[in-house]
Amino acid sequence: AVVKFPYPGALTALQYFTSAMGDLVCGWLKLLEHDSLDLLTMWRFLPAAVIFYLSLFTNSELLLHANVDTFIVFRSVVPIFVAIGETLFLHQPWPSIRTWASLATIFGGSVIYVLTDYQFTVTAYSWALAYLVSMSIDFVYIKHVVMTIGLNTWGLVLYNNLEALL
Repeated sequence: AVVKFPYPGALTALQYFTSAMGDLVCGWLKLLEHDSLDLLTMWRFLPAAVIFYLSLFTNSELLLHANVDTFIVFRSVVPIFVAIGETLFLHQPWPSIRTWASLATIFGGSVIYVLTDYQFTVTAYSWALAYLVSMSIDFVYIKHVVMTIGLNTWGLVLYNNLEALL
């Protein structure tokens, strides 16, 4: 989509609009149940929506400036940083040795890919780094929000997409 329609901001806005409206319409039709909109909850959820917006925007920019292989490599290392973030900021236990071995294998493969990438450009890798940072923060922060604000799954979808759209 980003190749045929190279406007990442508009494309992500269309994604947010579709998701938010789908959630609202399905809620009105009683096909799902979501939390009602509340200004205080919207205010508390705002940082998560901003981070979500940044993660999808950097995702689109990365796909616009790099090949899909580069995207997949950077996406595959996000769990490493999420595991560290969950432990440091959410007081979750460290992953097991076997998990670390798996993550290290993925990281090693990613390093090899980066060292041998014949399509390397500073622009593409700048967006890749921005994507890696924003996705890692997004996953850890969203988990914090889910644990503290208490939205149900469809409420999370509604707040996330509606606020990111705004």
